[in-house]
Amino acid sequence: MTTNRKRISILNLMLGKFKAGTENGALELHKQLRKLNYDSSIVGVKDSWLERQCVKKSFFISHIGSIFNPICYFQMSYIFRKVRPDIIILHGGKGITFYRHFQKLLPKYRRAKTVQILHLTKLYKGFTPDFLFTLNKSQDDYLDNHNFAKSSRFYLPLTTGQIAGRHNSKRRTVFTCGIASRISSGKGLEKIIDVWANLLLLYRDDEKKMPKLIIAGEGPIKDKLVISVKNLGLQKFIDFSDWIKSSTDFTFFFDKIDLFINPSAEETFGLANLDAIQNGTPVLAMKTGFFKDYFSNSSLDVDTTSLEFAKCIMLLQKNKRRCSDMQKGQYDTVRDNLTERHFQERLVKYIDKIISI
Repeated sequence: MTTNRKRISILNLMLGKFKAGTENGALELHKQLRKLNYDSSIVGVKDSWLERQCVKKSFFISHIGSIFNPICYFQMSYIFRKVRPDIIILHGGKGITFYRHFQKLLPKYRRAKTVQILHLTKLYKGFTPDFLFTLNKSQDDYLDNHNFAKSSRFYLPLTTGQIAGRHNSKRRTVFTCGIASRISSGKGLEKIIDVWANLLLLYRDDEKKMPKLIIAGEGPIKDKLVISVKNLGLQKFIDFSDWIKSSTDFTFFFDKIDLFINPSAEETFGLANLDAIQNGTPVLAMKTGFFKDYFSNSSLDVDTTSLEFAKCIMLLQKNKRRCSDMQKGQYDTVRDNLTERHFQERLVKYIDKIISI
């Protein structure tokens, strides 16, 4: 799918050093824009993950410790004059800070429209972009409370993987759940520990049937969670493993589990969820809205309380047919809505609307 319209210049402003997932999202968006024949460029930081990917049509600057650094200003001035963007897509808080500063100083040869990629629910005070790309429909209530007009909001999940599909048929003696996430506050992992404490109470008469949990990831509260697991007597049922670094590792990880858990009530639909579905593993999320957005054909009415979530896991463990139907419904929904073709169709529609307003 390519566009034949007049060339539109788009600048992705990616200043600062971010988590690989955020940078990978910016890189994926840049690649999709170029596939669609848009004149897309990226401004990144020297020695960042982004630079190591050898991106075409990209600029990498240094000396960004201060927005008042004259070297940085001249670098950005050169980039803006060369690219002459129609649309500036802002990734991350530092990119927004820099853009606000340079917007006042640069020659106003053209009024570029700004788009902020809204990761999770983070908005930056004092800055109102012309448009928002939100990654999850369930963010609507949050945005409404911050006076962002619905007309300026586009729902664009950054998920463009090819849906291959693979049946996970490996038999396990113990029902095993898995989480792949950065282990930090706000991810909902503390609540998952409470869920397993409730499961232990539900299975107190037959601990042999108690589900196991594998948490794959690293982060600042990992040691705290390990201590919490020991204090609750759950060390036999919860294992911690290193961060998953490659698609091969993901396949190996999903071969070991029956159910993938998205623990966060606010987390967007990430690539880990897509990988799980492609590998034949159903996904259970803590927030009911998650299923309303993506998996309406296979939803469980999941409450956000730890006990209700524990009962849902118990239900899926006892009813393997329900678990299989849930995975099939999720696979069909992703295949029909989140492929590269659907992503490109949305993107073309949104860019056209941005330019026309």
